[in-house]
Formats: sequence, C-alpha cells, structure tokens
Amino acid sequence: MAVRPISTQGKERLFYQGKEILQGSDKKMLKLAILGAGPGGYAAALRGANLGFEVTLIEKEQLGGTCLNWGCIPTKTYYHSTKVLRELKELKELKGDYEIDYLALFEKQKEVVKQLVSGLEGLLKSAGVKVIKGQGKLTKAGVLVNDKLIEADNTIIATGALPLLILGIKPDAENVFTAKEIWQLKRVPESVIILGGGVIGVELATIFSELGVKVTVVEKEKTILPQFRTHAVRLVTKRLQAKGVELKTNTLVTGYRDGVLETQTGNLTAEILLLALGNKPNTTGLGLEELGVKLNEKKEIMVDANLKTSINGIYAIGDVNNLTYKLAHAASHQGVSVVEKLAGLKVSFNEDLIPRTVFTDPELAEVGVLEGKKSRFPFSANGRALASGINEGFIEVYGDQNKLNGVLLVGPEASELSNLASLALAIGAQKEDLARAIFTHPTLGEAFLEASLGLFGAAIHMVKRD
Repeated sequence: MAVRPISTQGKERLFYQGKEILQGSDKKMLKLAILGAGPGGYAAALRGANLGFEVTLIEKEQLGGTCLNWGCIPTKTYYHSTKVLRELKELKELKGDYEIDYLALFEKQKEVVKQLVSGLEGLLKSAGVKVIKGQGKLTKAGVLVNDKLIEADNTIIATGALPLLILGIKPDAENVFTAKEIWQLKRVPESVIILGGGVIGVELATIFSELGVKVTVVEKEKTILPQFRTHAVRLVTKRLQAKGVELKTNTLVTGYRDGVLETQTGNLTAEILLLALGNKPNTTGLGLEELGVKLNEKKEIMVDANLKTSINGIYAIGDVNNLTYKLAHAASHQGVSVVEKLAGLKVSFNEDLIPRTVFTDPELAEVGVLEGKKSRFPFSANGRALASGINEGFIEVYGDQNKLNGVLLVGPEASELSNLASLALAIGAQKEDLARAIFTHPTLGEAFLEASLGLFGAAIHMVKRD
C-alpha cells in the first residue's frame, strides 16, 4: 500500500508504534539495526530511513546479497541471452546460424552485477543508512559487529540462506558447483549433472541446454518442479526433453566419488556436477540460541503474522524465517512491512499475493490460491503470441462468484504477467473492475483479461461450450 506521512505546514509528522516522533531539537531518532543486505535487508533499510529511523545495515559479504551477486541477477542475465538465442533459432523466417560468445556473456553478467551494487551503494548513502561490513551477532545489549556494540530499539534479521549440501559433497568451483559458484565458470562444459529438479535446478537446466551442454537433471520426487501444478509442469518437461535434457525423476542419490554420481538406478558421470538442492537458513553464529530466539527443526526462525520472533524487538524476514515462499520479492515486501508497522502505519502482509515464478521455457508462474471455478485462455488464441511465434501455454484464472482467487500462468512472459495477476488479486478486482479495464491490442496481457472475464461468462474471445 502507498504510505504518505501526514504533513502539517510543510513538516512531516512521523509515527513510531502509534506515537509521534518529535521533530526539530526534540526529535528522537529511533534506532534500527538490520543484519543482512540482501533484497529484504536493503529494502527495509531504505524504507526505514525514509520513515525517520536511524538505520545501521550490517553485511559480511556483498551488498545485494545472494540475489544480486550470485542468484537472481546473474541467472536472469544468462537466461535472457539464451532465451533470445532460442527465439532466433525458432523463427523460421530468419536465415543464418547464431551462437553465444560465452566469455562476453560472462563479462556482461559481471558488469550488470557491478552496476547494480554501485547503484545500491548510492541509494543507501543518499538515504543516510550507515553500512557496516562484518559478521553481526545479537546480544541483549544490541548487535555486536567487529567487536563494536550497535545499540538498537529494534533489530531485523535478514541473513538469507546458504546452498544445501548432502552426502559430504563439497563445491570446489572446478568440478563441483552450487548455484553460487557456477557464475565463476569461464568455459562451457560439455556435460553437466544437475542434482535437484526444483526451481534453481530447472532454470539452470534451461540455460545450459540452450548453450549446447548435455544436461542431466536428477530429482528424488516423481516430477520436476513438484510444488507446481502438474499439467503446467508437463509443458516445461516436454520442452526440456525436446532440447535433449535427460530427466531422471524418482531417483535417489546414494553417493559421489571421483566424479561419479551414484544413484539407486545406476551411476552417472559428467564434466561438472551442479548442486541445486535448494537452500538452508543462514542462522549460524547470530547468537540466536543464547538469546532464546525460537527456531524450528529446519533451523528457520519462527515468526508470527507481524514477522516478529519469540523475542520482543527482534524480527526475521526472507529466507531465514519459517514462512513458505523463499523469494527475493517476498523478502523485500516483508522488510518494508516490518518497518512500516514499527512506524505505526497500517500494513497488511498476504503471502498468497507473492508470485511464484520459474524462468524456464515456457515460463511458469502461480499467484494466489488456485481454488474455485476455473477459466482458461490459451496463448494459441492470442494475437501477440501468434505474431511472435511463441504461443505455447495458457493462463488459468481461479475464482468464486464475483472475485479472483488465483492465477496459473505458463507461456510467454509469464513472469511479467504474474505482476498483473498479483495486482488484480491485491485490489480485489471483481467482474465490474475487469470489464472496465482497457488493454492494449495486441498484447499478451489480453490473455489474462479474457481468462478473467471468462470466469464470469463475460469473455468475448472464447468458444462457448455446453
């Protein structure tokens, strides 16, 4: 929600926990310490500074955290280039051969990361956020970092997560990698085994297969992307297999020795092994146990509906807490929600509005709750999709009576369209709202509008079925 501080005769009135923060000589700068400068931490820091807090942001590695330096941004840089390559190859009206200069792509992602980190540094500096590099540890008196005590009225833990390892397999950035080290690779390997068929594994399989790498994905569940609807995943599976990706699902790994991955169904070999098993919360060394901060069996920090931990004044956001969706945009929203609540603003946080997106071919996304009556519109009936030659997939809208409950998207630009779906759900768009909306023609967004109107029998581009 948009938040506007109350203004009186040109002066902002800021509030903390329902009480006004005094201005001028009587102004009290309430202190906020944040551990971790990833998307959750830096978003909380910037919003906190904007609301009048004295903010200290503590980070032991790089500003931007995993997402900016080793996750979302490098992945999407590679994804974009390989996506363009795929689309060029599939356009029948184009002639010629195309290939990617891998070293140029490698340097490009480094420059993109560098530019974003530099921009973030500038933002934090302009906002007046104090940044300290070091390992923070919570104590009863405050946050201890570099042998210096940082006093705080409230503390936000935003330390994120670390790659999950199994069976003693350790990354060496030569033959064994996680999704963090893989961006150090300066060559295109002939073959790769990706251990894990979740979001990270399947996104990396999509990228490497477009680079001409022989890819094998090993997943213990019956399908890849087991957290998504089966009929949507089926399209992603079909496309991966068409590229030559071998999907070994329902396969349990028993060991790794001398470059050989041992499974219950036989041994596998490849030039490199990429561990994409997900992440574990980064809660070690923070002093949580000493303070009595409650953790669950996964070592995630337990939080309530307000993202508050079991200790008053301490909050946890993003991958480090026990909430369902471990996503950068979820962490950012949680961080902003915490500081706005601390400032006494009315805030609501609804996990269901978080888009759950996979950058695959085709792209896949879910928003909201996929329950109720269903309406589907195929991209094969959308003018923009047909014109682009990328028309596989569909949009399904779920709802009850006169409102939307959730949206499932699989197809071109599902990642972008998921934002439209989240907005419609956030504002509680009803039949009348959708009917008033005017979408540009021809665009992919029209598929969302038709699917939504179809839920209420008001679509005009759908074949009527008895």
